[in-house]
Amino acid sequence: MIRVAHGARAAQVQAVVQLASSGWLCLYAGARPSDPDARTEIDREVGKLVVSINEIAIQANGDALIGPLKGLAERAGRLTWWRLRSPQGIPLLDGDISGPGGEADMILTRTDLLPGDVILIDSFLLEASAL
Repeated sequence: MIRVAHGARAAQVQAVVQLASSGWLCLYAGARPSDPDARTEIDREVGKLVVSINEIAIQANGDALIGPLKGLAERAGRLTWWRLRSPQGIPLLDGDISGPGGEADMILTRTDLLPGDVILIDSFLLEASAL
């Protein structure tokens, strides 16, 4: 079994951060695909938020703190998962969303949205140990 040292995982986080700068954090309703490279249907995308390098902070332990991010819901839906994309639309990572008290990768105050609702993400943590 191959084990990856923390420094290498931290370098992976930094590489993802560089690829994600000026990219998109897309929020989706419905079932999350089993493969992060899987194509997603645009009608499942509820919101899309721009990620700028100013909203990403690399911490001493190699984790990346992303946020705050703000956007508007484009469609109605219950947010269940997210995907981080490069500016060219290339999928980088995805994870689950839950409401308060949940244990998903991203916890939001509200997951049921209508068109025009404000989406506010104070921050979420991209942990080096998760890669």
